[in-house]
Amino acid sequence: MTNTVAGAKARASAAAPAPKKSRRDRLIDEAARHLNMHSVTDSSLRDIAAELGISRAALYYYIEDREDLVFQVYRRTCELLARHLGEAVAARSDALDVVQTFVARAVSPDEPELVALNEMGVLRDTDRETILALYEGVVSRLTGILEAGAATGDIRACDFPVVARTILSLILGAAVMIRWPMDGVDLPQLDRKLFADTLTDILANGWVVDRRAKINPPVIDLSPLQPRTVAAFDRKGLAAAKRDQILLTASRLFNRKGVDGTSLDEIAAELSATKRTLYQYVGDKQAIVSACYGRVVDQSGYMQAQLDIQRRSGAPVLDCFVSQQRAGALMSMSEDVEFLRLTTSYTNLPEAEKAKIKAIGAEWFRLFKRLLEGLYQEGVVRDVNQNYLLMQMPLAPNWLARSTVDADPHRKIEIAAEIHDVLRLGLKPL
Repeated sequence: MTNTVAGAKARASAAAPAPKKSRRDRLIDEAARHLNMHSVTDSSLRDIAAELGISRAALYYYIEDREDLVFQVYRRTCELLARHLGEAVAARSDALDVVQTFVARAVSPDEPELVALNEMGVLRDTDRETILALYEGVVSRLTGILEAGAATGDIRACDFPVVARTILSLILGAAVMIRWPMDGVDLPQLDRKLFADTLTDILANGWVVDRRAKINPPVIDLSPLQPRTVAAFDRKGLAAAKRDQILLTASRLFNRKGVDGTSLDEIAAELSATKRTLYQYVGDKQAIVSACYGRVVDQSGYMQAQLDIQRRSGAPVLDCFVSQQRAGALMSMSEDVEFLRLTTSYTNLPEAEKAKIKAIGAEWFRLFKRLLEGLYQEGVVRDVNQNYLLMQMPLAPNWLARSTVDADPHRKIEIAAEIHDVLRLGLKPL
């Protein structure tokens, strides 16, 4: 066969249209997009069916019910993660190249959309066990790749299981972040390819120029964010304390199981209380979700005040920047402080509360962008896409909100540092 003929055949093959997706695959694709923007409710099945141009009744040819749809989407996500990692291992020999190839494939706009596993609570027990087993299989294999890379000098010494979970958190969080409404922030249309390129670069090289530079980030005191303690005779104080405890417990359960996967009965049982108590001190489920977001507003104000204190004390900007990041991870690991993740059931909020949350997100984005730009001018930060870096930073600790970390306070500080060092230092040997 001549080169001309071979080339023509190759071009014809490349130009051939991709095989048409089955309706089931299109259903999973649409459900994945929906899950990354909304929580799954019975009413959302109607929206998914409408996007596919079929009736809601026709959906049940492919799924048993809402829970089965979530299970199928989650299973495909875990299977895609395993496939991407396997293909990266087959294509590369260097461990760092494997990690970068894995991330690039998983986040690529040319691949089916993955979904963050944020609503495990809606799954049946057996289905949840299946998803957890599939996910932990990917964690285990990625951990082994990192360990082997460190042994051959391709990857710096690190806490391999923590780093593996952080990399997966960045991948799964990317689909949500790319669709997150960034109102009030001057950003161009988000580009998944550029997002992936930025992430793979930072995972290798970090975002600081001097990766060996010593830092001493202040540890932020989180105790003022804990439910208040009041005297027994302070009736108003006791009511406020009970409300605090309800919202803390609800936030924790919503983060673990999703809003729709958590019932008022479960919240009440966790508190050894009754649903009547929840209604008395907060209200119905929507009121509880809204009030949990109110805690996020309070937390935001406290963290900004801590940043102001650190800056006035003369602490280096880099130390302050890292301090804020680590505090966020610590809050996710502290059951007496934990706050509701911003993306949890956000779309179900009333418009006025959505606007408040979007304003907080935009304010924080602008604040940290100013800090990052200042560090860049000082020669501390590499020449990376700062917009995408700022979107990736809050994704790193997201995995903490899905599982309880059983560790002492010192170990939790180590984990918080390790999570954000994945992006600050990258994975290349120091």
